[in-house]
Amino acid sequence: MTDPDGDRLTYGFRVYGDSLLTNLVASVTGVTQGMGFTSWQTEPPLASEGLYWWRAFAADSIEWGSAAQPIGFHFIYAGPPAVADLKAMVADSCVVLIWSPVAEADHYVIYRDSVVSFEPGPEDSVGAAADTFYVDCDHVDVQAYYVIRAVDAAGRKSEDSQQVGQFQRELIVQEKSPDR
Repeated sequence: MTDPDGDRLTYGFRVYGDSLLTNLVASVTGVTQGMGFTSWQTEPPLASEGLYWWRAFAADSIEWGSAAQPIGFHFIYAGPPAVADLKAMVADSCVVLIWSPVAEADHYVIYRDSVVSFEPGPEDSVGAAADTFYVDCDHVDVQAYYVIRAVDAAGRKSEDSQQVGQFQRELIVQEKSPDR
């Protein structure tokens, strides 16, 4: 996009923690226009459950334009994305769970229950892993189903992964239903 003189435009954004615009929490200049929209991701991320105000500016190579009127928004960060590809396999006398890394995950919490389609709670937690695998050698001879959740550095958990299960050394994969 260009201005009336034909100069190419860039954009700046300011995010404030108060309606008087005195508490600047994030800002950037020189953002180029995207395809259909222009965006920017704050670094560090905004604190969840916060009420914020933002303004945008356009600039050419010489000067900044007027700031847009501030717009308030409530930011809720629900946590990292869910693990999308949990797999289980039997190795010797253990069940090995493996998955791909999740952006923003600090670690993963592993849940196990003997009931298919269980809703994981604290009592079902069998461990945590900083890496993308977990080995469970405690319940190989019984029916066991597993779910994992990614956890970010602030302790926020993702939604459940799909559930995988093991019964008498035969692996069962249950797809996550859309309503969960």
